[in-house]
Amino acid sequence: MYGAVCFLRPNKTTHKSYCISLAKGYKLAQQFPTLTGDGKITRHINIKTPQDIDEKQIKVIIAETLVLNMEAHELKKLKANLDKIR
Repeated sequence: MYGAVCFLRPNKTTHKSYCISLAKGYKLAQQFPTLTGDGKITRHINIKTPQDIDEKQIKVIIAETLVLNMEAHELKKLKANLDKIR
């Protein structure tokens, strides 16, 4: 309904680690400096072992991403409703 939040994939360059990719990560990079990458939309957290995962931080980042997705969805609905009025 709202869009992608995150996904886990093997690291494209090393294949010896995993990457948690976060949609809307570019909007969160300043707030969470552990996010890396320079793409237009996503930012990443690279992990080599389960011990590398900061579970609390991941939960906060995912929650923030959900909020951003909901805001974007609501703005689209608002714009569509305004376009109907015009």
